[in-house]
Amino acid sequence: MAALNPQNMTLVDGSYILELDLSACPDLAQISWDLPSGFSQSVSGTTLTFTYTGTGTPTAEIKGIAPTSMVGVLKNSENLTI
Repeated sequence: MAALNPQNMTLVDGSYILELDLSACPDLAQISWDLPSGFSQSVSGTTLTFTYTGTGTPTAEIKGIAPTSMVGVLKNSENLTI
């Protein structure tokens, strides 16, 4: 399994934000993410944004089911983890 690179969220106007550029793999925008309590997501163009509005500092592992179009790319995997 490949090593994961943790991403840091940035505090902006009272909410923590993580923006991911999907231009290299736009199919990621189709993923149904399993978000913990306090998290939401949005997609604008090629940018996927996760927002945390819960209490305290966000610490979570966000997982999603890969779209059918990516099955060949992600051999033996149905899940993506951010």
